Amino acid sequence: MCYNPTVSLLTAIIEFCLSAIIVFKYKFSKTKNYFAVLIFVLGFYQFTEFMLCQSDAPQLWAKIGFITYTFLPAIALHITAKYFKLRLHWSLIYLLPICYGIYAAVTSGFILSGACSTIFIFVHNILFEQSNILLSIAYYLYALYYAGFIIISCAIFIKNFSREKKSKKRIAYLALPLGVILMSVPTFILLIIFPAFQVVFPSALCHFALLLALTAFIGVKADDDHERLIAGK
Repeated sequence: MCYNPTVSLLTAIIEFCLSAIIVFKYKFSKTKNYFAVLIFVLGFYQFTEFMLCQSDAPQLWAKIGFITYTFLPAIALHITAKYFKLRLHWSLIYLLPICYGIYAAVTSGFILSGACSTIFIFVHNILFEQSNILLSIAYYLYALYYAGFIIISCAIFIKNFSREKKSKKRIAYLALPLGVILMSVPTFILLIIFPAFQVVFPSALCHFALLLALTAFIGVKADDDHERLIAGK
């Protein structure tokens, strides 16, 4: 077994365990179920990377991986909307990822190539090609959706963080923005130093996403401590 699938499987197991601990241990936290789902999906993407390297159907697992990480920003925004009771209909949140997911699922040549390297997974799909105007629009719309939903989610948490006076709640509100920063900054530094790594962007981002999972875990614990204090437990 090469190094990369080992890292992917270990990361997936860690994230699955964190997700389970959050659900069963921090019963008072109001954010536990939301963040548990987000961390579980991150772990499942790592599992698709492991299967891409180890199975006889790498293109199938590359496609499942694309569909999985495509839903991450929507899940993050859904978490944010639910937690802060914002009126955002689920169809508005999930319309784009569902469309891209269906497109990836039904397009036989969607994955152009997929391979394991020493650390990252190289997956090239037709969105990266931008070989015609429609694919270029689809690529930039996808990039706008991915970055936009994450930025909006973080902005809402930061806004509520600035208004909150209680320290435990402030820690809970800071978990998602801080986790996204810890996940994104190393990835973009890597891409700036090695521009050719653009094709491994999802893989690099989700390897660093373990930092997001750990930060979210700390945030849920802080939220649980706060709610326990209120309940007198």
